[in-house]
Amino acid sequence: MKLIAQAKSNPITVASVLVVLLCLVVLGWLYMQGSALEADMAKRVDVRNELQGYVRKSVRIPPEKPTGQPRQFYITINKPAIESLKAAFEGMGGEFATINEELLAFNQRGHELMDANILPRPRTEGLRYEIKSQYRQSLKALLDAPKGRPFRGLDAGMPPNEEMIERVLNNVAREYRQTQVFGANMSANDHRKVRDLQRTKLMDLLMERAQQVHVYAQTELGPDFPLDTSAIPAASAQVAASDAQIWEGQVSMWIQQDIIEAIGMSNNVNQPNFSVIHAPVKRLLGVMVVPGSVGINSRGGLGLPAPIAGGPRAAEATTGATGGGFIPAPTETYGTPTGMGTTGPGGVAVAPPAATLDPREKLPVDFAVSPSGRITNPLFDVRHTWVSMVVNDRDIPLILDNLSKINFNTVLISKVTDVDEYEALRQGFVYGTGDAVRLDVLVESIWFRQWTATLMPPMVRQTLGIPNPETGPGMTPGTTPGLSPGMAPSMPQ
Repeated sequence: MKLIAQAKSNPITVASVLVVLLCLVVLGWLYMQGSALEADMAKRVDVRNELQGYVRKSVRIPPEKPTGQPRQFYITINKPAIESLKAAFEGMGGEFATINEELLAFNQRGHELMDANILPRPRTEGLRYEIKSQYRQSLKALLDAPKGRPFRGLDAGMPPNEEMIERVLNNVAREYRQTQVFGANMSANDHRKVRDLQRTKLMDLLMERAQQVHVYAQTELGPDFPLDTSAIPAASAQVAASDAQIWEGQVSMWIQQDIIEAIGMSNNVNQPNFSVIHAPVKRLLGVMVVPGSVGINSRGGLGLPAPIAGGPRAAEATTGATGGGFIPAPTETYGTPTGMGTTGPGGVAVAPPAATLDPREKLPVDFAVSPSGRITNPLFDVRHTWVSMVVNDRDIPLILDNLSKINFNTVLISKVTDVDEYEALRQGFVYGTGDAVRLDVLVESIWFRQWTATLMPPMVRQTLGIPNPETGPGMTPGTTPGLSPGMAPSMPQ
C-alpha cells in the first residue's frame, strides 16, 4: 500500500522508471534484430560476390604464336562457355602433342646407332672392342662421296702428295730432254723452259685435283684427320670401351654427322659438277666435340681454343693419347656428380643432377657458359662443338645459316682470321679466285631426352640426374622425367 501511495505521490519518477525499462527492452530487441540483419547482409554480400565471380570470371588464354602475348579477358561462367573453353584447351593440347612429335622427329632425324646392340649397354663384351674400329670407320665414311639422303658424305680429298708432284715434274723434265738435242749439258735457256713447263704442268695437276673434290680434308685416319675420334679409345689400345665412352662416342658421331651435313649443303656435294674451286667451304681443318653435357659435367667450349689445323694438339703429345681428334677424352666423363665448381672424374667440372622440371616452367639459363645461356636441363642436353674451316669470306653468312638449319644447332661464336693463299698454293691447295679466310665457329646443339634417355647407360643417367625408367619414383618404363606424355617441351629461348 505504501508503494502505491508513493507512486501516486511521485508520478514522474514512476513514469521515468517505466520509460527506462521499456527502452531497455526495445534496445535488446533492436540489438537482436540488428545482429540477425548484419548476418543476413553478410550472406547477401557473399552471394553477390559469388554471382559476380560467375559473371566476370578472369580467363587467361596462351598466345596463338610463340612470339605473341597471352590474352586475358572476363567471361560469364555458363555451360556453353565451359564447353567452349574445354574445346579450345583440348585443341591446344592436341597441337602441343603434334609439335612435340615434330620436334622429336626433327631432333632424331638421321641419328641412328652405329650398332643396334651397343646401347644402353653392349650385348656382348666383344662389342666393346669392335666398336672402337667401327666408330672410326663410321667417321671416315662421312668424308667419302655422299650416299642417299641426307647427303652426309663430303666427297673430300687432299691435293696431290709430294711423291706424285715430284714424279710428274721429273716426267716433264725427261720428256723435254727426249725432244731436244743437247750437248754435254742443258743450257740456261733449256733449264728455264723446263721450269716453265713444270710450273704449267703443276698448276694443271692441282686444278685437276681441285675439280675432283668438293672440299679439302684428310680422309685417312691419322694426326691430320679432321674429325674428332677422341671419345672412344683407339683400336690399337688394348682396353675395352666403357659404357660411358660408347655413349660419348655415339653422341659425338651424331654431332659430327650434323656438321658434315651442313658443310655438304653449303658445298652442293650432291652435284657432281660442283668442286672446291667454287665451294664456300674450301678445307675442313678440324672438329672438336667438347665432352659432356654443358652445365652438368662440362663447362662448355667457351674457354677452349679452336682446333689446331694440320696435326695433333699439344695435349695429345704430352698425354700420349691415341684416340686421334683434338683433345684426349677424360678417363671417365660420367660419374657421381660432386657439385658445380668442383672437379669430378677426369678433371671435368660437374654439377649436381638437375631436378625434375615442369615443361611449362622457364628453362634455366647461365650466360657465363655461352651467349645463348642454354644449359643442360631435364628436357634436353646441351653440347658444344668447335669447327675450323677455310672458307670464302663472301660465303660466311651462307655457311653460318646452313649450320643453324641442321637439327637445333646455334652458332655461338665465330672468329675470322686471314689465310696466306700463296703458302696454301705452295702446299697444293687451290682456293679459287675469292678471298680465303679461316673460320672458327662454336656450335651449340641440343638433344631431347624424351628419345635419348632410353639409350643412355645407367652411369650416364645417374650423372645427368635421370632416374632409371624401370625403378624411378613415379615413372613407367619408356618415359623420361620432366616431360609429360603429349606435352611439347619448351623450345630453347
